[in-house]
Amino acid sequence: SFNGFSGNRFGYVIYKNQKIAIDNVSISYINNTNPIVKNNDLTTQGKTIFQDYFSSNSNKWPVGNTEEKDISIANNYYNFSHKSDKGGWMVNIVKKFDSSKGFEISTKIKKVSGIDNYAYGILWGKKDNNEFRFSITANGYYKIGRTVNDKEEIIKKFTKTSYINKGNGVTNTLTIKKIGGVNKFYINNNFVAQTDFEPFFGDRIGYIVYSKQKIAIDYLTIKSLKSKTNTIVTNNTLKTPLTEDFASNN
Repeated sequence: SFNGFSGNRFGYVIYKNQKIAIDNVSISYINNTNPIVKNNDLTTQGKTIFQDYFSSNSNKWPVGNTEEKDISIANNYYNFSHKSDKGGWMVNIVKKFDSSKGFEISTKIKKVSGIDNYAYGILWGKKDNNEFRFSITANGYYKIGRTVNDKEEIIKKFTKTSYINKGNGVTNTLTIKKIGGVNKFYINNNFVAQTDFEPFFGDRIGYIVYSKQKIAIDYLTIKSLKSKTNTIVTNNTLKTPLTEDFASNN
């Protein structure tokens, strides 16, 4: 923010062996009289591309109970428990849509139980061992990354935020919006980060859980985004307390 000038003097500076000639100078105040109209681009939700509230398994999500994980659909949740305290597990389905246009991916996840310092979250644009990830921890950190040929590349390192509801038995909503050439990331409708948009590796979308944790996904939605123009009117004109055309040295 502007904290004022250090003094009241005004003039010019010139370096090295140069010559300049000043034709005129003016200083103007901005006050509020006549309107100036500016356009600000916003986005609004378009049509729903995909939605799953897990009342059934019509979208054929992976389910099953093994030594490593227990995954089921029950009580309108997609329940995902990783039993091991080592490594992680991911689940995903195919959902193809036009990612060259604006979109919003949003999911609400309940942290049911388990440790608080390992990540869980959403993945998208997946093909084989390549995908993008947006994950959080129950002790208040988020991370954005990609995996390329099964090797993690960090886009945004673990960053602490007060926007995460911490602990077990709480829910958090993660949202990714593609607007123009950028991705914007939100936690519980609060903006946290922005990255350049990168083309998807593939069409799979899903979830990942690390270490010994259980989560329950309430819903997953994908919506198109469309632009609209918001007109902003400000009342700014110029008032001139000083003008100089150098006709004399008064």
